[in-house]
Amino acid sequence: MHNGRYRAIDKAQQYEDDIQDLYGGAANFNSRQYTAIVDGLLVNGVADNVAVINGKNVAIEAKFVEDWNKSLRNPLDTKPWAIAEQNKMLIILRIIVMPQVNLS
Repeated sequence: MHNGRYRAIDKAQQYEDDIQDLYGGAANFNSRQYTAIVDGLLVNGVADNVAVINGKNVAIEAKFVEDWNKSLRNPLDTKPWAIAEQNKMLIILRIIVMPQVNLS
């Protein structure tokens, strides 16, 4: 909260906390780290959470968007930094669904 108002970053943190709670609370940092191969490149990252689903570790991502029309993640935004963010989201999605993801 800032000056008596909730900022988007505060709402985003609460949203992420709520999503983590759906999966038993936040996993520790080390268990959220992952390595994957995307387009032949080694990619490292940290998921927002990890859950065991059907016996497999699954990365959980929570992305809060207060105003979709102004969001960098909205594919209608074609500014270079928006495209970079959109591409980052696509990479995260590909990592989450790829079988060679190593979440230990």
